Amino acid sequence: MKKRMWAFALVLAVFAALALAGCSGAQTSSSAAASGSSEAASASASAESASAQASSASAEQAASSGAAESTVPLLKFNGVPTPSFNPVNNFTEPGEMTDVEVEKADRAIRAYEPKQESLLVNKAKSFYYHDNLDADTKALYDGLMSLLEDPTTTDHVVAVTLPSASDQEKLADSFYLAMFSIQYDHPEFFWMYNGIETEIAAKVNPAGDKVYFFLDKPYKNYEKEMKAFNEAADKLLADIDMSASDADKALAIHDKLCALVSYDYEEAEKASKGSDLAHTAYGVLVANGKGEEHKAVCDGYSLAYEYLLQQVGIEAIVMVGEGGSKDNSGPHAWSLVKLDGDWYEVDCTWDDSMTEWKSALEQAKKDDPGNEALPYYEKALNDEAYYGIITHYQYNLTTKQFEDYTPGPECTYKFDDAELTLPQPGFHKRACDLQGYEYYDTMTKMAPEATGTKHAYAAK
Repeated sequence: MKKRMWAFALVLAVFAALALAGCSGAQTSSSAAASGSSEAASASASAESASAQASSASAEQAASSGAAESTVPLLKFNGVPTPSFNPVNNFTEPGEMTDVEVEKADRAIRAYEPKQESLLVNKAKSFYYHDNLDADTKALYDGLMSLLEDPTTTDHVVAVTLPSASDQEKLADSFYLAMFSIQYDHPEFFWMYNGIETEIAAKVNPAGDKVYFFLDKPYKNYEKEMKAFNEAADKLLADIDMSASDADKALAIHDKLCALVSYDYEEAEKASKGSDLAHTAYGVLVANGKGEEHKAVCDGYSLAYEYLLQQVGIEAIVMVGEGGSKDNSGPHAWSLVKLDGDWYEVDCTWDDSMTEWKSALEQAKKDDPGNEALPYYEKALNDEAYYGIITHYQYNLTTKQFEDYTPGPECTYKFDDAELTLPQPGFHKRACDLQGYEYYDTMTKMAPEATGTKHAYAAK
C-alpha cells in the first residue's frame, strides 16, 4: 500500500516549520534571547542553530536590545526547548483484499485465543476524543482497541462491519482520525506511537462492507516494557493524596512530573524527528529510546501528564499545534485539563524548563563569580512564592491567555533598585488554526476552549 500524499505534505510542512523555528517554547528568557533567535534565523534556518543562539544570550545583548537600566542583566540560560513534537504521520490508507486474504483473515479470527491477560491499564472513565467521534469512526476506534489488546502476535485479526467501507476516501479519513484519537486518548499505547514497535494495517473485503485490522509485526518487548511503565506510574502516584480535590491532585502530579523528567535536547534538536520513546509517556516515566531514564520532549510530557491524571480520575487531553513566539514557532504539544467542570490549558514542558534557571545560576557562579547580577538571582530564585510562580507560568491558563501569553506583574521580581522578569511572552496555536496540519483539523476542533480561572496558579 502506498502512503497517501497528505502524509508527505504533512511531513514536509512539519520539517519546514522545524527549520524556521528557533524554539517551541516561550523560554527564550529575554529580549536578548529573542534577539539571539532572530540573528540565528537570519544566519541559518535550522532549529539547532537558533537554539544555540538563544542559549548564548548575554547581559550585553540584553542591554543592547533596549532593556531598561533598572532590569537585572540576564544570565546565560540553556533551557530553551527546541521544536520537538513528532506528529503522527505513519498511516497507510486501507487497501482492498482478495477473496483468499478474506478467507485467511476469517480463519485467524475464529482461531485466535489470547496468550495472556492484557497488561494495558487505564482507569479513565471516559476518553474525550472517542466520545466526540461520529458513529462510523467510533466503530473503527473500537475495533482498533480490540486489536491493540494483544499486540504480541500478527495472528490477531479484528474485523469491523462498516457499510461505508466502499467509499475509500471517506474510509481513509475515518481510519486516520480513529488512529489519531486512540494515540492521544491512550498514552499507554506508547509502543505504537508513530510505529515505534509495530504498525496497524487496514484492508477492506471485496464486498466493501467490512474492514480488517492486523499488526505488521509483533511487539516483542510488550511484557517487559508494559510492566516497567505500569510500575513507574504506580510509583509516581503512590504518595498522591487520593482524598484531595482534583485541583490539588492535578497540581501535585504536575510538580512531581516536572521534578522527575529532564528535557531531551538531543532528540529535540534532530533535524528529522524519528520514532523515539522520548516522544511518549514511557520516555517520561521510564526512559527514552537510548535507555536514558526520564528523558522526553513535549509530546512525551503531555502524554505522561494526561495518563497520570486519567489514573486519578481527572479528565485530560493532549493538544497539538505550534508553540514559541508569533514570529518563531515550531511543532508542539501540550495538555488540557478539566477541573470542577471547567477546562484549563497546561504546558508541562515550558513549566519544567523554568526550573533550569537554578542550574544557570550555579553555572554562572563558577564561570563569572564577580557578576553583579548573581545576588539578584539568588534572592529571586530562593523566594519560594516567586519560584512557584515562574515554574507554573503555563499552568491552568485560559485558552485566550495561552494563545498569546504575556507575563503578569506576578512574574516580575522587584528589588529596591531593579526588577527581574524570567518568563517571557509566548504563543500557542492549535493545529486546526494552522496550515500544514489539515489531518489534525477534525480532532483538534473537537477540543474544548479553556475558560476556567478558579484554579489558576497565580490565584493561590
